[in-house]
Amino acid sequence: MTAPDAPLATRPVIGLIDDLIFATRVSGTARQLGLAYQGLLGVTDLADRLVRGGACLLIVDLDFGKADPLAAIAAVRGDARLADLPIVAFGSHVQADRLAAALAAGATQALPRSAFTSRLPDLLTGLSGI
Repeated sequence: MTAPDAPLATRPVIGLIDDLIFATRVSGTARQLGLAYQGLLGVTDLADRLVRGGACLLIVDLDFGKADPLAAIAAVRGDARLADLPIVAFGSHVQADRLAAALAAGATQALPRSAFTSRLPDLLTGLSGI
């Protein structure tokens, strides 16, 4: 367990991603950048898990099938302990309404999959604080 007050670069990037291709891409890129990555397959006690784990960034696939990703974003953003946690959501470019809903729920950024993929290294380094 990483302390919430640990330096950002030592705190994990957390992903709510159940698409194996994207989960592998995010974890591999994080590893190349020297960041820890932890994928979660559920949202039970999500806010507490993020605080206990000392997350520096939450990445949410808007097609996450194991729970409502928009509700997860809203729950995290509604927790005062996580008010400053960056949240990046990504989804299909044809679902602009879903991307807008992610922003409304509290995501820091909501990107189409192609933009997320091309900007992933910069997102990880910029938002994780390294």
